[in-house]
Amino acid sequence: LGVMVFQVLTGVLPYKADNLLMQAQLVCNPRRHPSWDLLSEYKWSLGARWFCQQLLSKDEGMRPSADEAARDKWLTRMSVSSSDVAATESERRALHDQHLQSHLMKMSVSCITSQLSLSQLEHMNLRFQRYDTSNDGRLSHIEMRQVLEDVGIKGTEEAELIIESLDGDHSGMIEYSEFVSGCLDMAADVMKKHLRVAFGIFDLDHSGSLSVQELRQVLTQGPNCTQTLARPISPPTGKAQPPGKMASTILPDGKTVEEVMKDMDKDGKGKIEYSEFEAYLLAEHRQAGARLHGETK
Repeated sequence: LGVMVFQVLTGVLPYKADNLLMQAQLVCNPRRHPSWDLLSEYKWSLGARWFCQQLLSKDEGMRPSADEAARDKWLTRMSVSSSDVAATESERRALHDQHLQSHLMKMSVSCITSQLSLSQLEHMNLRFQRYDTSNDGRLSHIEMRQVLEDVGIKGTEEAELIIESLDGDHSGMIEYSEFVSGCLDMAADVMKKHLRVAFGIFDLDHSGSLSVQELRQVLTQGPNCTQTLARPISPPTGKAQPPGKMASTILPDGKTVEEVMKDMDKDGKGKIEYSEFEAYLLAEHRQAGARLHGETK
C-alpha cells in the first residue's frame, strides 16, 4: 500500500535498483529510505507526507494496517473534500471554449498535460473522481453532461458540441487525459514555457523540425503514438515534400493536415521550426483570450 501511495504522490517508485537482489537489499536495509524530499517538491501537505512515511516504515510496529490507514485523518479529510470541489472560472472558460479550439491546439495541450505531475493536477484528479461514478477511469457522455451542467453549460446543443470535441478518439467515452486537457486553461506565459515539450512529442525523429508526416501522425493518432516511419521523417533543409504523395487527412476541426502545415510553414521550406510552431499556437491562444474577453464584456 505504501509503495502505491508513494508512486501516486510522486510518479516514481520509492525504491529502485538495477536488479532484484539489489532491490531486496535496498528495501530491507534500515538505513536506506525513499526520497522523502520528492513529497515536499510536489508540495504535498504535512499530513500527506506523514501518511506516506508511516505506510513505508520498516518498523512493522509503526506501520499501520489497511484498516488503520483507511481511518487516517489526512485521507479521510481528502475523501470528504473530493466530493465538494468547485470548478474554477478558468476551467469553466476552458470547457466553454473547447469546441472552438483548433485540433492542433488540442493535441498540443494534450501533449503538455501528459507531462504534468499528479500533484500539479490534484484538483482535477479530485473533480474527475467525483464524476466518475462507475470508477472505470473514464466519463460517459451522461457523466460529462453532469460536469457541464454543474459549471453552468446547460444548453443541449452546446453541451453536445463540447462533448464531441472532448471525445477526440470517438470512443464514446471521455478519457482522463481528454478531460484534463479540456479543463486546462493556461496563461500565455505558462503555455509558452511548456510548448517546447509539445514540440518534442511532435518531433518523432528528433530532428529539431516537423515534417508533414510527423504532423499527420500525431494529429491523427494522438500524442502517445509510437509508430515510426521506415524512412527519415523530416526533409532536408530547403526541400519541400513533393505534393500528392499522400491523401489529405481531414481533421476534426475541418482542416486538412496539409492546410495546418501551410499555415505554420511561414518560410515555405516544407518543415516546421520550433519558432513557427510556437508563434502559431500563441497567436491562436491570444485570439481565444480576446474572443472570451469580448464575450464577457
